[in-house]
Amino acid sequence: MGDFRKTWWSACVSAGLGRFEQIGEGKNAKKIYHGLIVHDLRRSGIGDLVRSDVREGVVMAISGHKTRSVFDRYNIVDDTDIKKAFNAVDNYREQSTESKVAPIKKAEGE
Repeated sequence: MGDFRKTWWSACVSAGLGRFEQIGEGKNAKKIYHGLIVHDLRRSGIGDLVRSDVREGVVMAISGHKTRSVFDRYNIVDDTDIKKAFNAVDNYREQSTESKVAPIKKAEGE
């Protein structure tokens, strides 16, 4: 895995998706990578599938997650998701009210 990781990091740095930070000097110097990692792509893919309304069981089958807890670590919820959920509830209530509530008719002679 080490060779793949180093190759990935170098490719990301070349593409402008990451950078190396040198810590220390001389023989004790170490390079620390900051940037895109492979699991970021997995998280993005899972998030895109969930937000495309693919059932979570299907997403888990695609991603290979066997447990809900691990799946939830990859399916990151953000403020946009929360706003979308509240908007969906608002839309549901509007449609529900429009389709089920009829205006009250005035009685004859009023």
